[in-house]
Amino acid sequence: METIKCHLCGSNKKLQKSHVWPKFAFKRFAADQNRGGRFADLSLGRVSNIQCTRNWFCCDCEKIFSISEMYVANLCYKIIRLSHQSYPYNKLLLRFAVSLSWRAAKYFQEMNNDFFIEWDQSKSYKIWKKYLLERKDNVDPYTIHLFVLKDQIKFPHTALGGFIDRENSLLLTQIGPMFFVSLMKPNILTHDEMIIWNKSKISHRGGTLEVICRLTNSTNMPYINNMTPKLQGTFLRLEETVRRAASSGNWPGSN
Repeated sequence: METIKCHLCGSNKKLQKSHVWPKFAFKRFAADQNRGGRFADLSLGRVSNIQCTRNWFCCDCEKIFSISEMYVANLCYKIIRLSHQSYPYNKLLLRFAVSLSWRAAKYFQEMNNDFFIEWDQSKSYKIWKKYLLERKDNVDPYTIHLFVLKDQIKFPHTALGGFIDRENSLLLTQIGPMFFVSLMKPNILTHDEMIIWNKSKISHRGGTLEVICRLTNSTNMPYINNMTPKLQGTFLRLEETVRRAASSGNWPGSN
C-alpha cells in the first residue's frame, strides 16, 4: 500500500488495492477455476486470468463500496438461482452502478483511451463523484441503466469488464447477468430516445428489474426490451466481440 490522496475523498491515507471489477464477480461468475482462473475480459477483448486492481481508494471509501457490492452480489445470486421475471431493488443498486461505472471510466482513462482521456474534466465525472460522496441524491442527467440478460448463449456470464460504444457515447460494464449502461453524453439523445431510456434507468429510490430471457438480433424493431435500436446495435457489437474471442477456442465456455 502507498500513502497518497484517495482518488475519491481526497484524504491523505494509505491506499488499498482496489478491484476495478468487483472481486465477487470474478470469483463467482467469471473465473474458470479449472483453467487457472481464466475469464473473458471484455476490456481487453481476450482471455485473461489476472484480476484488474489499482491503488485508488482509502480504506474508508473501500468500505463504502463494499456495502453496495454485497447487496448486488446477493441480488445476482437470486437472479441466477431463481426463475422470476422481475426482482425488486433498493437504492444500493444505484450506489453500486455508479461506483462500477466510475471505476471503469477511470480504468479506461489510465489506459489512455481517447474516449476518456479528459474524463476527469467532464460534468459526468463531477456529478458521479458528488453522488458517491453523498453530496447529491441522484446522477441525472448522466444516468446509469441496467439490463438483466439470462441469454447465456449470446452473453455468457463468464465475461467480465467494460465495453465502449464510441458511436453512441455509451459505457457498458458486465457483472454476471447484469449489464450496466452509462450515458456519457445524454445531450445527443432525441426526446423519443430519452423516453425509452428512462424505462431502464436505475432509480435512487429503488424499483423493479425485469429479466430479459432472449435478446433479438434485429436493430429494426424499435423499443424491444426497453432498448432503442441504437442500444440493440451496441449489444450486437458486444456479442460479436465475444464471438470473435470465442473462435480462438480459449474463451471460457467456448469448448
